[in-house]
Amino acid sequence: MENVHVVVATDNTYAQHVGVLFVSLLEHKQRAYALTLHVIDGGISADNIEKLQMIARYYQVTMRIIRPDRGRYQEMTTSHRFGEASFYRISMPDLLDVGIEKAIYLDSDLIVKQDILQLWEIDISEHMIAAVVDYDLEKPKRPTEYKARFGISTSEKYFNSGVLLLNLRRWREEHTSNKVLAYLLEFGATLDFPDQDALNAVLHEKCLFLPPCWNQQPYVYRLGATDTIMEQQVIDLVRAPYIIHYLGRIKPWSCASSHPLRLEYYRYLALSPWKAFHPTDQTLGNYLTRMNGLFQNNLRYLRYRSPFAQLFSPTR
Repeated sequence: MENVHVVVATDNTYAQHVGVLFVSLLEHKQRAYALTLHVIDGGISADNIEKLQMIARYYQVTMRIIRPDRGRYQEMTTSHRFGEASFYRISMPDLLDVGIEKAIYLDSDLIVKQDILQLWEIDISEHMIAAVVDYDLEKPKRPTEYKARFGISTSEKYFNSGVLLLNLRRWREEHTSNKVLAYLLEFGATLDFPDQDALNAVLHEKCLFLPPCWNQQPYVYRLGATDTIMEQQVIDLVRAPYIIHYLGRIKPWSCASSHPLRLEYYRYLALSPWKAFHPTDQTLGNYLTRMNGLFQNNLRYLRYRSPFAQLFSPTR
């Protein structure tokens, strides 16, 4: 069997969360296959590099630390929310060895709950990438003008770039990195989600859309049964996500987080070299934010997790 290649890109701020992601991924590795973890380093400290390598040694997988030419991204528009490291995925085919023709890219704010080999084995020979639709952009009430900015029609889908399966061979042949980076240089200052918007503008017609279980986004807890994007999948998506994506400004490592699966992060944190971590933002305001969110999100979570969930199926 060929080597499975998983790629992340991070700076030092998110190094711990990449480590927790890796632990969750490796804890669910069931079959025997070669796995290489590629970390595109946007300024990770030596201590955190060593902790990441400790994880690779413990689980007996290969890890490569890749240091990109950071000067290539100096002209990109960045923000507190979308830093330089968010652009590294665009250059992934250039940063990996040319002999690697396929790779899985994962954001840092994920927890993997299924053997990643199942994602790897999906055939994308006729596509550039595979990804999951972005639920928020596909809600019926979302203005269609946003997608239209990128040449995406109402009948076409906009994908979330947090989980990507990439056909690197085709990506290189069609010089896709240059096209996406050129789009960012021209329009980056006007984009709400710079790297994701640019990838959609260039690749939305070349994307194989995956089942939503491969990128469970928190919007699922806020969508009602009448939202057609969820249809029959909503209950299974809440009950058994393959990958949990903690999208949004409030992450599970914050005291303000009300994500129903917040404790999944801490389950794998406890198995990592960062197991002594405790949130540092324990303020009254954050606790109130969390309690308000728990009331709203967990009612929906319990609704779909209960033994009577089928009563609420959108197909009834």
